[in-house]
Amino acid sequence: MKKLLICLGILLIITPVVHAKPHSKSTKHHSHYVKKKHASRRASRVKEPPLPEDWREAAVQVMGNGSLLVIDAQGRVLLSHDADIPRMPASTIKVATAAWALKVLGPDYHFPTDFYWTSDGVLTVKGYGDPSLTSEDLVRIAAQLKRLGVKKVTKIRLDASYFASNLNIDVSGFNGRSNPFDADNGALIVNFNTAAVRVTGRGKHRRVSSADPMTPLVPIVEERAAHLRAGTYNLDIAKNPQELLRFSGEMIAAFLQQAGIATSGDIVSGKVPAGMQPIYHHLSSNSLRGIIIGMLEFSNNFTANQLFLATGAAQMGAPATIAKSVNAETAFLKQSVGWKNFTVAEGSGLSRHTYVTAMDMMRLLNYFKPYQSLLPTKERVFQAKTGTLADVSSFVGFFQAPGGGDVSFVIMVNDPKTSYEHKFKIAKIIYAGITGDPLR
Repeated sequence: MKKLLICLGILLIITPVVHAKPHSKSTKHHSHYVKKKHASRRASRVKEPPLPEDWREAAVQVMGNGSLLVIDAQGRVLLSHDADIPRMPASTIKVATAAWALKVLGPDYHFPTDFYWTSDGVLTVKGYGDPSLTSEDLVRIAAQLKRLGVKKVTKIRLDASYFASNLNIDVSGFNGRSNPFDADNGALIVNFNTAAVRVTGRGKHRRVSSADPMTPLVPIVEERAAHLRAGTYNLDIAKNPQELLRFSGEMIAAFLQQAGIATSGDIVSGKVPAGMQPIYHHLSSNSLRGIIIGMLEFSNNFTANQLFLATGAAQMGAPATIAKSVNAETAFLKQSVGWKNFTVAEGSGLSRHTYVTAMDMMRLLNYFKPYQSLLPTKERVFQAKTGTLADVSSFVGFFQAPGGGDVSFVIMVNDPKTSYEHKFKIAKIIYAGITGDPLR
């Protein structure tokens, strides 16, 4: 299951999930950028002008329209170019989301999900925005409910009121198109709102099955697979809040049945009755620290906005809303990090209305230094976060200087001619200029 979720994370983070495209084993690169990559290869055949000998001038020349800021371990500015101009950061804003969540919730925080049961068989489930509730968790939850004496369930009531129901997250970074996987967030979501299915045969011999041996096939997934040809697919399932709850409810019911708990009746939406105490208080198997590691490694937009909303609710009170989270994170970035010239629209970097300067991003790196180990390793030497949209290529983080200590760098390119690889080319020029290693 873990391997499957990692693959799902890579696929769903960097490209809109579709219903009719077979799953590919190679999902590392953005299908969103395939045409751009091909164009980059054609452009690379054209002889480029020689780079200046000075690495600073070379980095600025290669960058195009953007900002650069490089500071050594002693705080000396090695390179600064347009560092005070606000730019779209793309997914590098996830570092700000992570910093805020760590401040408010703490690195050892575990997301709760509460289960209430009455003797007439009504099971009520209340979610609090856990971004990591998966099939593995549901196996443990069903087993625990059975141990606690739950023998039958006649109705499942789902309480997702911890998040507002009318969330409309700005994902304009996907060329103005809404990506369902990235936009659908809620207080009670299972398996990232995704399912892996396998379709075999044709006509009366056609069969649909789960491609994950741990996860049962539920009716809403069968419906989503009804038009698919033979193949293996990763599907986004729910298209609205009602379908999100239906999918979660059907998954919960399926795992209860697998555990030997007789389950029947309707799946409905509703709040926990006043005065009820949970029979089971489930905590996410992964801590916030672990969730952030995965979010930054795979640039998971769903997880980023779950953290964005849940942290806002924890600080400002339920229900979580975009406005509460924007206001609370903005205050944190001003007061705790020292940001001065910025706008935050959501937590993942998908919005084209989020702007920040390289100078403010450097302040964030300084603040994030105690959590530097949470950043992924890129190109063997950079401990850093990437960000990419059609016209954005950003890269922020650290690398080790020859004499010890870390060099901090911020690369923020906002240019229609940029590409996914652009950020790395600039970073390697900076690295080679400071360390003497060309990273070939």
